[in-house]
Amino acid sequence: MSKTEGTQNTSGNGGSCTSVKDPLGILEGIISAVHASIEKGEKVVSSDDLLEWLRPFCGDDSLAVKPRIRVLQILEQAFHLSDEDSKLLVYFRTQAVLRASWPETKVLILIAINGSVRLVYTRMKCKNFRFIKMTVIDAAEYWEVVHALLLGGSDGQKRIQNELKVGLSTYELRQIEKVEITDIENEEKRYDLFLGLLESSHSPSEFQHLVLLLQAWPPIDMSNRSCIDDNPWVKLVTAMLQRCPPEEKENTGNEILKICRSLYDTKHMLPVKCIKELCLLLLNQSILLPSLKLLVESKDQDLHAVALEQIKAVAKVDDSSCDAEILSLLLNAKLVVKCISTAFYPHLIDHLLANQGEGGWDVEEIAKQLKEAGFNAEAGSLLMSHRGTHPALRTFTTALQAIQHWI
Repeated sequence: MSKTEGTQNTSGNGGSCTSVKDPLGILEGIISAVHASIEKGEKVVSSDDLLEWLRPFCGDDSLAVKPRIRVLQILEQAFHLSDEDSKLLVYFRTQAVLRASWPETKVLILIAINGSVRLVYTRMKCKNFRFIKMTVIDAAEYWEVVHALLLGGSDGQKRIQNELKVGLSTYELRQIEKVEITDIENEEKRYDLFLGLLESSHSPSEFQHLVLLLQAWPPIDMSNRSCIDDNPWVKLVTAMLQRCPPEEKENTGNEILKICRSLYDTKHMLPVKCIKELCLLLLNQSILLPSLKLLVESKDQDLHAVALEQIKAVAKVDDSSCDAEILSLLLNAKLVVKCISTAFYPHLIDHLLANQGEGGWDVEEIAKQLKEAGFNAEAGSLLMSHRGTHPALRTFTTALQAIQHWI
């Protein structure tokens, strides 16, 4: 029997089809049931059993990346995993993303026999070697030495000897076909791998897979990094903006907005200073609208101030600076009064009156805020529009009288 035939209703009522349930939803239900069983002290199935059963699925390169990562996330949420299993999940996630976007990735590692020096490189699809990071005893990074080793032949070997003050005989050079679990076992190694992949990424697809990779890993602790530019999300956005063609700037800006929103209410949610840096990167590329949306929906007063400064600088509203969503966000943030002297204000009022039911905004409350801020005529005009006063009667005097009468 085929899969299609297996879903047919055989009760004889005309061959109607039953709905096919989401496989991941079914799996989540099974895992929840196992979790509940374990909580009750039953030993029918253990978390180790589930991991053992699902490892082949997670390691199957022929399957899509997202469902495999989702399976791992379901397991992680349901069970308190050992450090070893947690590392394994991070490893599976990494492999799933790498094999989807960089199937030809190989890692070249130069390791000192005494363990004092470790040089890490990756070879990408472009078939040349990319530098990730080199750490020497004194923490110096010798970029030219790296290229000499990879491209310079015997002359390069001499330069290595001169720069590192040791003979090459003390080093082992090996190439592995895939990233091993030891290559991503701690934050520094994961960060180095990310930097190497970022350097060789240029297409939207590759950037999307870098997003998946960062989401698949534990958040990087930025407390030990003094510079905001070291944040991987800042590095990713910077590369996206630098490498996109001019005609794709708008689309790239919208993609960056989507990425940031996908991190809301997750362990990867960006801190305020990071959001500000991303918005400044967007503004430096004259990508205004996505930046305004990030600033306004942040609920941070300092970021609101940056947004208002940008809004005040807009002389004429157009599609690049304003749409229905930013107007809704400004209303939600209660920033109408602060926008009254800007080109956005009439658009805000029109949007408010046209969508007050859907948006849930209180017109009379906004009129009250305008009055308290000293904008009596604007408050009265808003109330008259709200209450259906004929346009011919909406004069400055009647607006002032209306606000005195209604509020």
